[in-house]
Amino acid sequence: MLATLSILLIGCAVGGGSSSSSPDATSLPTVQPTPTPAVQLGSVTWTTTLAQDGEPVENLDSFPRDTTVIHAAVPIDAVQAAETLTATWSLDGVAIDGIASTVTIDEASDQGWVSFSLAWEGEALWPVGMLEVTITADSGATTGGDIQIEST
Repeated sequence: MLATLSILLIGCAVGGGSSSSSPDATSLPTVQPTPTPAVQLGSVTWTTTLAQDGEPVENLDSFPRDTTVIHAAVPIDAVQAAETLTATWSLDGVAIDGIASTVTIDEASDQGWVSFSLAWEGEALWPVGMLEVTITADSGATTGGDIQIEST
C-alpha cells in the first residue's frame, strides 16, 4: 500500500501541478502485530482405543451399551500453551450434569490430538440414545459431535 501511495503522489507532482502547492500528507494507520492464531479444532472422532500419541485407532459411528469407555478425540492445530479446552456432555439433548471435563495445554504445538473420555462402571449398561459432546476452547473455537449408543 505504501508503494502505491508513493506512485500516486509522484504522478500528481509530475502532472503539471503548480510547484507552489504540495500534496497534503496522509497519515497511515499504525501497523499492528499479527496476532497469535487461535487454536483450530477439527471434527470429533469417536473411538474406544487411543494410540500412544492420542490419535484415535478407529472412527466409530455407534457403540454398544456394554462398552466400558468411549473417547471423543479432536485434532488440534496452532494450540498455545495454557489454552484450556472444556467438554460438556449430553444424552438425547439433555445435559449430563457433573461430568464436564477440562484440559489445559502444557506446551504450544502446531498440531496434535486432545481427547475426552467417559467410562461406564457397574452392573448397568449405557442407556440407549444419542451421546453428544461439545468442546470449547477458551480462545473461542468450538467443535462437537454425537454418537449413537446401541442396544446389545
